Amino acid sequence: KTRLVIALLMISIIPLVGISGYSFHIFSAALQEKLSASISQTLSMINLNMVSEIEKYQYLCGSICISEEIKKGLLKKDMTDMEKNQAMLEIQNMIRNKIIYPAQAKNIFYDLGYDGFYQEDVDRILSQLEEQDQDVWAYVHTYRDRNILVLGRRIYEQYSKSRVIGYTLISIEEKIFSKTVLEPV
Repeated sequence: KTRLVIALLMISIIPLVGISGYSFHIFSAALQEKLSASISQTLSMINLNMVSEIEKYQYLCGSICISEEIKKGLLKKDMTDMEKNQAMLEIQNMIRNKIIYPAQAKNIFYDLGYDGFYQEDVDRILSQLEEQDQDVWAYVHTYRDRNILVLGRRIYEQYSKSRVIGYTLISIEEKIFSKTVLEPV
């Protein structure tokens, strides 16, 4: 009887366990490879979307920084409040009409209302812009605890990179940026 049980184990159960173990190993390796490829493809798509979105904001920032109207407004001294408001309206119209396609410009510019940046965040961003000769990306919280990405760039005087006449700070709400980058994936 013992020999019969041992023979049964050797002929059927031990090979079955070996084949099952080998099959499990092959299956788990194939599954891991497929998951790795899928994750890599998803991360690649997210990266492409993020680079594309960042380039759009950098283009907008660059267009603002080279605008003649904006440079003239920054160089004009002793403006009255009416002149400042008129200049702001002209700049917004110029941005809507020349830089961004009009169909996309419906609700791009909005008033933060009672929301805004803390002064230490603005000072930190401006300090980085003064120290570095490149775009600055920063992460800030507003008074109302919204998470905002800020793209900052220097505005130089016409035909001169030696004199900074202002700065462009573009605020991008984190939720909108994340949605734009992750939604297509």
